[in-house]
Amino acid sequence: MSWICPLKDGFQGGEILEIIVLVKQVLATETAANRIEANFGNCSEDTGTWIINPHDEIAVEEALRIREAHGGNVTVVSFGKEFAVDTVRQALAMGADKGVLILDDLSGDYRDSVFVAQVFSLFLKKMPFSIILAGSRSVDGNSFLAGPALAEMLSVPCLSMVVKQEIRGDIIRCHKRTENGRMIVEAPLPVVITAASGLNSPRYTTVPGIKRAENKTITILSLSDIGMDKDMSACSLSKIVAFNPRDNKRSLKMADGSSPEEKARRLAELLQQEAGVI
Repeated sequence: MSWICPLKDGFQGGEILEIIVLVKQVLATETAANRIEANFGNCSEDTGTWIINPHDEIAVEEALRIREAHGGNVTVVSFGKEFAVDTVRQALAMGADKGVLILDDLSGDYRDSVFVAQVFSLFLKKMPFSIILAGSRSVDGNSFLAGPALAEMLSVPCLSMVVKQEIRGDIIRCHKRTENGRMIVEAPLPVVITAASGLNSPRYTTVPGIKRAENKTITILSLSDIGMDKDMSACSLSKIVAFNPRDNKRSLKMADGSSPEEKARRLAELLQQEAGVI
């Protein structure tokens, strides 16, 4: 299936591609649940090990591949506390050209995906872009909303769950994952793309890449620098009301019997009387 969007004023084929990648700093999955619970939605630097969101890492890799194929500039943008600069630096070590950290200098706890999209939209409305890439989801919030919400705020097409892309002139064609297979969609640039697992395998950072990243300047902006006022700072539409670590304890009951038939009969009884599944 192919959907072709009508061309609109904006990017024209032949221009230099300005590629923006949105990255988020998340806690490594091995971080103890009780440490997260203690900090709730406002985790501090010492809560655990922080890494670049794996799906955003895929987006960074795809941005670099687009630049290698078509030229252009790759700018990585993140929103977070001061220590999120390490995540931006990692993307620079992979090969991104420029880095920007929008500093989360607000009090309070949870920033939902709509809030984050609002932050990015305020910044991106003031700069040219051809393609905005982000992970399809973050491994902490798992909302799948930031990319589509940002596209809506910027009034550009959004192609989500992308597993393959190709650019021809000012049109991008993407294969996106659906519940029942894949859908092929086309849209004019500028566009927002959310990367799904399977799009690529992110490259490892090298020692020369890390050294080059140390010499690259990361621009740090406050929320007031991008034009966010006090009314906008309360635009989160959701909040964390409870955090319940997963119970890994499992009970085991054997379907005993002296013969296969008796064991099967006992299993059927357990499934019906205790599990309630038959």
